[in-house]
Amino acid sequence: MPAYIDRGTIANVASCAASGSEHVLIDRVAISRFVRDNHERIKEFADSGMVGYPGYGFNGINRDQMLNAAFLINSLNFSYWFRDGHWKFSDGKRGAEGSSGLSLAFKAAIEKGMEVYDADFLLHLTGERFAEMLGDGRRIPLFRERLAILKEDGAVLKREYGGRVSNLLRREDSVIGLVNRIATDFPSFLDYSPYGRERHPVYLMKRAQLFVWDASRNFPWTLRATDTENLTSFADYRVPMSLRRHGMIFYSDGLASRIDGGMPVRHNSDPEIENRFVPLAAIEMEKGELGRYGIRVTSAVLDAFHWLDAHNGPDGERHILSRTIAY
Repeated sequence: MPAYIDRGTIANVASCAASGSEHVLIDRVAISRFVRDNHERIKEFADSGMVGYPGYGFNGINRDQMLNAAFLINSLNFSYWFRDGHWKFSDGKRGAEGSSGLSLAFKAAIEKGMEVYDADFLLHLTGERFAEMLGDGRRIPLFRERLAILKEDGAVLKREYGGRVSNLLRREDSVIGLVNRIATDFPSFLDYSPYGRERHPVYLMKRAQLFVWDASRNFPWTLRATDTENLTSFADYRVPMSLRRHGMIFYSDGLASRIDGGMPVRHNSDPEIENRFVPLAAIEMEKGELGRYGIRVTSAVLDAFHWLDAHNGPDGERHILSRTIAY
């Protein structure tokens, strides 16, 4: 099985950020200042079990089915943006946007009796039925790609794991092993970008890592792996908003102009790649600063802290727009 990431991944990403980035840069002084002013709040958040961070609220299905549904939601957890907002789901009684909307769409479908967690259901899922699942509103971006991913998920789960994600999670005894297995068996999770003049592959594995962490929080009885401290933070578009607002990262004039002007940035361009891996390095530096105050947290917990901070930011604050299935 390929080893796309290993325990040196964080160090490699941090090295790239420290030595080669041109479009997204780190302000170490600002990181120190932020930790000085917020270390107690971060510790409280970590100790509270991350109050406010979303989980899953499925009813009427068993634990294996809940885990399958969570995996499928993670496999579709990307690219909800439009130039004028984000995709939303509503069933007339409840509504939510982005990843929360997708979770709600699955929950509503299950309540209607749709076996969206079942491999055979996924193999026979039509575009019309999938559109029905996602509601009557504006069509979600990358609809066809999402449908193809669900069909691929169903095929691999049935062929390799008896239709159960729990069987997948029990195959490995480390989180790194699980991330590599998911990316190997489910190609949509293979998340890397060719970067720089040499076009070196930078492996970020956002969705695979996020699912493993989600499983460790919500379905811990299914995992043999407990070493979640070896996960990086999750390279998406929300966390950089928080880091930028607090001065911990800053952009070149060209990238800042495109983001603040709501202009798309090409996927796999160097500015877009840097906007994913430089924040990972900043999170590692922040984690190191917290250690000076005797606070030990994982990268994933810091990611959750900044993800929520981004969601609670001022109206009109923009994030990068880059169309991709990676995040």
